[in-house]
Amino acid sequence: MKRLSQIIGIGLAGSLLALLQAQPFPKATAEQVNAEFTQIHRKLLEMARDFPSDKYSYRLKPEMRSFREVIVHVASGVVYAAKAGRGGQVKWDELNAKDYP
Repeated sequence: MKRLSQIIGIGLAGSLLALLQAQPFPKATAEQVNAEFTQIHRKLLEMARDFPSDKYSYRLKPEMRSFREVIVHVASGVVYAAKAGRGGQVKWDELNAKDYP
């Protein structure tokens, strides 16, 4: 759980840095996007901390992602956004949820 919190925190910091470096948007728009991402990631981190760690494997339905997989999926998006924000060639690489117990 601590590692997952670290990943989300690093991803959030990376996405914020990417947004600050990108600057193709007018300043007001970049600030709005930054504020939205910050709020969403703060809520997700709070949810991850509140959710019992022994329930991270819970699935509402068998075909749906577990809570752990959803959090890792969001972290994958943060990593993608950070790379894209730096202007690099990026492709979606889903982090493996099994690597984050």
